[in-house]
Amino acid sequence: MKRVLSFCIILLGMAILAGCASEPYHKGFKAYRSGDYLTAKEELTPLAEQGDDEAQLHLGLMYRDGYGVMQDIREAEKWLRRSAEQENVAARIALGSIYSDPQSPLQNDVKALMWLNFAVSQGSEEARASREALVTRMTPAQTMEAQRLGREFKSEREYRSMAAELRPRAESGDASAQMKLGLLYYNGQGVAKDYTEAARLFRRAAEQGDAYAQSNLGYMCEAGEGVPQDYQEAAKWYLKAAAQGNTRAQYFVGKLYEKGQGVPQSDVNALSFYTLAAVNGDARAMSERNRLTVWMSPDQVAEAQRRAREFKIVGK
Repeated sequence: MKRVLSFCIILLGMAILAGCASEPYHKGFKAYRSGDYLTAKEELTPLAEQGDDEAQLHLGLMYRDGYGVMQDIREAEKWLRRSAEQENVAARIALGSIYSDPQSPLQNDVKALMWLNFAVSQGSEEARASREALVTRMTPAQTMEAQRLGREFKSEREYRSMAAELRPRAESGDASAQMKLGLLYYNGQGVAKDYTEAARLFRRAAEQGDAYAQSNLGYMCEAGEGVPQDYQEAAKWYLKAAAQGNTRAQYFVGKLYEKGQGVPQSDVNALSFYTLAAVNGDARAMSERNRLTVWMSPDQVAEAQRRAREFKIVGK
């Protein structure tokens, strides 16, 4: 993961031209250029924490390359991403290099392409060259996924704004806002990751009949995230969501029936729920459905199909 020092100096020079004029920043840059990386880290870290995208970029590069700090790719990713989310083109290229490196523990060509696409759209020829090399080893499906992620991308600032907007609505009892804010807490987007708060919000929305919140709460009960692990409670919420046509919940109900967790073990019931989810396009359910039918008798398969056909979706 080592990079040529001159490359980092070029990026830092670009930052100076960009007009980052704070005295601590200039002191940090001067220390970096002179090889005094400890001072550079001391000066740049507070600025990075305050949201300075150039300080975040340089701090990320230090962690990526092990300058003045123990090399830490995950810490580098954190700072480079924060900078990249503020449209810093150099950070987007650097983040792309981390994700595209086959030796990186964070190697992910889809994410790499997304960030490089952003940098190319900002006119970077370096990013264009990196992207051309990257796509030669990617499948069309991966390329399309990177494009989808790019279309759906939201910056941390946008997530913070979303959380601020959702919070009063959630507190007033809006189930949709509770479910969405719960997702932000679950993923740590715009707020600190907090499974307990996510589960609390999902429960409030689930109790009002929100199928997505019911499915999410079922998953957290099954996994023991933010709440004690409880398969019966998981089955309860999955079944409520499944009854509203939630495909994800139907798949997980099938898994619980197959394993006998929270519900009596039943391959027939498992297959019926896998079939429901598969009909709605869930690829995992299709795979499990095909696997189960291998050892089940024709009568069992026919019964599972009958139960799937007769399963009543609320409101339909």
